[in-house]
Amino acid sequence: MKASNFIFEIGCEELPAKYLTHIRQQLTQMLETELNSAQLEYRNMTTLITPRRIVALLEGLANGQPEQQIERRGPSVAAAYDTQGHPTNALLGFANSCGVAVADLEKRPSEKGDWIFYSGKKQGEATEKILPSILQTILDKLPLPKRMRWGDSEVSFLRPIRWICYVHGPQTIEQTIYHLKVSNETVGHRFHHPGKIQIDADNYLVKLRQAYVMVDEAERRQVILDKAHELAATVNGQPSIDADLLQEVVGLVEWPVPLLASFDKKYLAVPQEALISAMQDHQKCFPVMTHDNQLLPYFIAVSNIESRDTQRVIQGNQKVMAARLADAEFFYRMDCKQTLEARYPNLKQVIFQAKLGTLHDKAERMAVLSRELAIKNQIAVDLAERAARFAKIDLLTDMVNEFPELQGIMGYHYALNDNESSQLATALKEHYMPRNVSDQCPETKLGVVIALADKIDSLVGIFGINLRPTGDKDPFALRRAANGIIRICIEHQLDLDLNELLTYAVAAYQIKLPNKNIIEDCINFIFDRLKSSSHEIGFDSLMFAAVCANKPTVIYDFYRRLQAVKQFKQSASSDALIAANKRVKNILNKIDCASLIDIDHQQLIEASEKTLVTILQTVKNQLEPLILKQNYPQIFEVLAALHQPIDQFFDEVMVMVDDERLKKNRLAILNQIRGLFIIVADIALLAGSKD
Repeated sequence: MKASNFIFEIGCEELPAKYLTHIRQQLTQMLETELNSAQLEYRNMTTLITPRRIVALLEGLANGQPEQQIERRGPSVAAAYDTQGHPTNALLGFANSCGVAVADLEKRPSEKGDWIFYSGKKQGEATEKILPSILQTILDKLPLPKRMRWGDSEVSFLRPIRWICYVHGPQTIEQTIYHLKVSNETVGHRFHHPGKIQIDADNYLVKLRQAYVMVDEAERRQVILDKAHELAATVNGQPSIDADLLQEVVGLVEWPVPLLASFDKKYLAVPQEALISAMQDHQKCFPVMTHDNQLLPYFIAVSNIESRDTQRVIQGNQKVMAARLADAEFFYRMDCKQTLEARYPNLKQVIFQAKLGTLHDKAERMAVLSRELAIKNQIAVDLAERAARFAKIDLLTDMVNEFPELQGIMGYHYALNDNESSQLATALKEHYMPRNVSDQCPETKLGVVIALADKIDSLVGIFGINLRPTGDKDPFALRRAANGIIRICIEHQLDLDLNELLTYAVAAYQIKLPNKNIIEDCINFIFDRLKSSSHEIGFDSLMFAAVCANKPTVIYDFYRRLQAVKQFKQSASSDALIAANKRVKNILNKIDCASLIDIDHQQLIEASEKTLVTILQTVKNQLEPLILKQNYPQIFEVLAALHQPIDQFFDEVMVMVDDERLKKNRLAILNQIRGLFIIVADIALLAGSKD
């Protein structure tokens, strides 16, 4: 079938930059689904997006559907003919609906009798007839964060639509959508080429580029990166490129023109994190750093025009930036006039959660929990308590009020300004870590203590008043808190018992929390997060279940068991041992094992059971020091010695014999084997596990 290239463009007022990637991904998915459903074939699809246009390019889109084989079942033969053999109205109606004569229909036998069938071929619809409904459906159902109406129309979209192009090969598809007539005309850059441009599906990208529009996101991104590095190098620096900011800037411009601008060196007296935040989050500019990551008095702004007077554009950006940095300098100077310690009583005026009290209450609870954690981690208790009380004070400062993303960071700088110890200051900065999956964990012991105290207190309090996360709603970021607890415990190899820590946290509350199952709920929630993160790094659900069966509440210990189970699963003897242990478990599940403690050597009759008991005792002796050291991989290696004697035992010995003494003794052997194989994890649950 013949094919032509196809171009589809929706021209809008400026779209919100943060939604562009989502829109493009959804467009791709929906277009693929609709075209496949309509049986319209194409060679390749490319979706593109800029602040003013949403684009789909299809290479080799078929000019129509393929010819379709049609088969329809009509009435039964009994209902198709009357007693004289004449066609009934049912048969005549069926033939008419198929567009053929009765003679063109055929009878076919089936298990339920003979039926009338029609077989034929149907010419596929032309692409131009199918596409309008497909594209209308996509625009109507495209999942957008927020739709808006414009003018006096009931039509809604993310932003007002100004033009629509549909072109298939040389042909413009005739259609009206959202009161706009579809055409082959687009417009170029808002300032450089605002006039109309006639396009076809083969020259679209070239013509748009001539009109100062880089439709391809990847091209705009590369232009920004290359020019930013080139400009920064002229002042012996390098641009600090935040990935999220870069994506946003790519979504703000159709013709990116990076420019190097500067600011007064006096602002470098302000903590550089505040200056960087002002540049990135408020002005959408890239800071310029030295090669040892110190801020230089320069930044890179990305303009959407190629100005004839570049210097005026730079000066305009510098003027706006100077005002923003002056604000940061003012906030910093004013904040430094009052110490963190002097602000501490003011935490009583800030509500943490209506039922859980103020930030002052939270700080006091954190101090109680930090004391216990400090003792376990051999840290000065007084220092830990002071750090916990100071952790949230920077939320009261003007700087953090203006730049919320600097919480913790400004606490660090204000603590140093107050001549607090560097240990305490660093802990204030680290206690929010990890903020997300890509963020690092606290590095210092004190930072670890305060971070855990903060996260555990939040979990206990919110679960305590039954406000656990539901669906995608997690206003207190408890999932992030749980993930942080998990990462800190694993990365710092902390043997901290969750049950014990949560008990301390509950006791620190001065109010009675209504949820009576706080500790159990919190542990289950944390281990649900651990299950999810474990799966992402290669531990399957059966491995997790095998370790979970032992109900360990020390996260790092749980993780080490998981590693050992995965290593065991990859060993040569694992499948046979797992199968044997499952068999043992199935037998013992039907038995009351309370009395199956000791093995009576007088009741050992068969050679294979004598051998098994001998090896079993040897293995138990070898395991004792390994269990004390929690050397889980070595435990599995020792248990592998039971592989052959267990197999031989099952091959040669009947466990469930009539002789009650023999049966009980053999069940005692299996019970001891079972006890050994659940030391690390219940390996019987690994049956069917796939790596």
